[in-house]
Amino acid sequence: MADVPTFLVRPPLRCSERMTIAAPRVCGARATWMRPASALSEPRFFCALHSQAGDVLVPDDALFRRVTVTLEVMLCAVSSNPGVAHAEAVEQLERVIAGAGGVVNLHACRSQLGRWAPQPAVGPQKPGRPPR
Repeated sequence: MADVPTFLVRPPLRCSERMTIAAPRVCGARATWMRPASALSEPRFFCALHSQAGDVLVPDDALFRRVTVTLEVMLCAVSSNPGVAHAEAVEQLERVIAGAGGVVNLHACRSQLGRWAPQPAVGPQKPGRPPR
């Protein structure tokens, strides 16, 4: 096998059991069992409920695919103090992301004071009805 990187952070391994055929939904529960790789596939991980005969306990050095998603998330602050607002927002996101089996690697957190201005309605409006 070609060289593979060694990660210092391993998010919790998640069960890859497919739950539905139509939409690619998986169990996603914490996985402790591994179905070893074959010539056609990488190893797959399973929770106790979805493990099968032949699966092995996940070794510490198991090969796994780590996904990194880069995005911007905007939340309304719960405090006028920037430090408190930032800390609370990060805690909220860490809680939600941990629930999905992820780990946060925070790069920056910033805030800005501003006002919302609804956009004017586009196109003709019927008389007597408020614009949408």
